[in-house]
Amino acid sequence: MIFLFYTSKSKKFFNDQMMLELLEKSRDSNASKGLTGLLLYKSSVFLQYIEGPEKEVLELFKKIQSDPRHTDVKLISKGNLSENKRIFDHWSMAYKKSDEIDYSLYENAFKLIEGEVGPNDIIELMKKFYYIL
Repeated sequence: MIFLFYTSKSKKFFNDQMMLELLEKSRDSNASKGLTGLLLYKSSVFLQYIEGPEKEVLELFKKIQSDPRHTDVKLISKGNLSENKRIFDHWSMAYKKSDEIDYSLYENAFKLIEGEVGPNDIIELMKKFYYIL
């Protein structure tokens, strides 16, 4: 069991309807593969935390890297999780619009991509998001 946290830029702006369509497809696919996680989106930048079986997480990340809707895909952190340590165990893909979240918490997530980030920093921030969903 692993987690992976990455950022990417979308080649076009995703409006609310486009995000709902993306989430619907992602949630169905993730649930069938035992993947859980959180997706953040702001100003054409995606931050995504994915957790699950190593093979499935890595296959999904490889698919994202080759997805023509993404550019500048950057792995921020990757680490091991034990089965009972999932953060989003009931969410195939949690999501909140940026205007529904405490701005400082959202900004902290985007600051993680600017510097050295360890697995524990990612885990702690994801737990904070979990508690507000």
